[in-house]
Amino acid sequence: MEKPVQDMIGKLLTWGPVFFGLLIFSQMWSAALGISLPLTMAIGLVWGFIAMKRGRWL
Repeated sequence: MEKPVQDMIGKLLTWGPVFFGLLIFSQMWSAALGISLPLTMAIGLVWGFIAMKRGRWL
């Protein structure tokens, strides 16, 4: 029973940058800069995918 849970957590952790960009980064920018939420969600999603593929944020 432990192995499937560990596999699921491992798969979710690899998508961490995408979740962060979509759920946290986009909300912060929308509130701070007054930009529409769908636009910042798109930016956060793209930035998260780039960070996931490169292995770093900057």
